[in-house]
Amino acid sequence: MSTHSIEQSNVTNFGGPVMMSCKDICKLLNISKSTFYSRVVVSANFPKSFSFFGKVCWDAVEVRLWLSNRQNFLNH
Repeated sequence: MSTHSIEQSNVTNFGGPVMMSCKDICKLLNISKSTFYSRVVVSANFPKSFSFFGKVCWDAVEVRLWLSNRQNFLNH
């Protein structure tokens, strides 16, 4: 996985929760879109998406927590 931080990624910020698109998360994880949907989104502990003006997004804080928990799990 990439060490690319969420702060460096191209996230959408409208003054509320910081949102990440599929493209943002794929770039962060260094994976393809098909891998993202077939392996990551379907995992039980990955944050749920939401629609924002018709665009599917994920809360960046929730994605960061998921990634941190996953990295902690893999390191033990």
